[in-house]
Amino acid sequence: TIDSVFTSKLKLIEYMNGTEGFMPNDGILYRDESYSPGASASDEFIASWKSATMKFMLDEITPESGEFSGTWSNMYKGIRKANIILARINECKDLTDFERRDYTGRAYFLRAYFYYALVRHYGPVPILPNTAFDTDEPSSNVAQERDTWDDCIEYICQNMEQAANYLPAQRERAFEYVPTKGGALS
Repeated sequence: TIDSVFTSKLKLIEYMNGTEGFMPNDGILYRDESYSPGASASDEFIASWKSATMKFMLDEITPESGEFSGTWSNMYKGIRKANIILARINECKDLTDFERRDYTGRAYFLRAYFYYALVRHYGPVPILPNTAFDTDEPSSNVAQERDTWDDCIEYICQNMEQAANYLPAQRERAFEYVPTKGGALS
């Protein structure tokens, strides 16, 4: 259960890793399993192979075609998990102060990055309350209008600034892919 996640550092680390697993892989933008057409979805882009990006350019991607279909739900799943970490991290008693700050910063970073990926893909999106909805909440209670572009960007920047307040300036080489203060501020 979700309550068991915050009983030990090991379980929290596993939950954090699961949250990070929703991060989009920007290294596959030119393959068919890309989460987004990315910057190559422009009038000037030409490729000799029929990637998902070229399908986008040729108007072959529709809501029914399935390309990029997991982006919306995966990013919001990640946001939900990050919100849960931020709300409940103090329940995990065997974290050191450094670890608590680090995981808090990582959760802020993840929440901001998930929204960034959504905005990059869809434009303005709904910004959810920071308290996660119950999974059995009726859809009529959780449906929200899209926020404005400016509100989305401001929210992303606020979360990245919060992340920077908690994250260390540098990491050991073994953790070079984990966000740092500089990564959040960039």
